Amino acid sequence: MEGKEVKLEREEQELDYTELVQSPTFQRLMREKRRFILPFSLFFLAFYFTLPVLTAYFTFLNEMAFWSLTWAWVFAFAQFIMTWALCMIYTKRSQKFDVLVEDLKKEAGR
Repeated sequence: MEGKEVKLEREEQELDYTELVQSPTFQRLMREKRRFILPFSLFFLAFYFTLPVLTAYFTFLNEMAFWSLTWAWVFAFAQFIMTWALCMIYTKRSQKFDVLVEDLKKEAGR
């Protein structure tokens, strides 16, 4: 068991992380993740905080939308749908990220 640990420590020491971070594949991975995650995170936060802000300062969400549900309940339910949708979109997109990670591992000799 100790032999495997020593081997892993040697492999980690041999890997030049500075070179890895500067590689074009790593830069592409970070650029694509940032290009995806930043807008989706901003949208999520804006959508999430809109409900408490609107209910605190306006009354139109208290009007009836359907049957005995107000627009505030509709908006709150839409937040669940939005969360699940973003989760599914990220899961699908992460497959592309995984391909880039595998390419990066091949470049690093792992």
